[in-house]
Amino acid sequence: MVERPMGMGCCTMKSIFAVLLGAAVWWFGASAATADTLDALLQSCEAVISTAGQAKGDTIDIPAAGLSCWYYVSAIQNMSVLVDERGKPLLGICPPRDSTIMDFIRIFVQ
Repeated sequence: MVERPMGMGCCTMKSIFAVLLGAAVWWFGASAATADTLDALLQSCEAVISTAGQAKGDTIDIPAAGLSCWYYVSAIQNMSVLVDERGKPLLGICPPRDSTIMDFIRIFVQ
């Protein structure tokens, strides 16, 4: 009978499980991922603007129809501050530092 060092089989099983779990997440995640068309994104942003017009104070309740716009424009706003090694903006835009997501959405809809 050959004895294995303790824990050797456990690490191998964990590695196999991690690989299988990663493959399953990739397989199911890839089939569920979709991209909005430009028209769908525009409609989503219009839903956000119509809700914002009715909002009181500084808070906005984003409707379900506006979530894809909100997430997309949030990513654009976050990326707008990134620069390359020469200091040039990666997206080629230089919005004011106090720009809000709503500012970006309004400009997109216009």
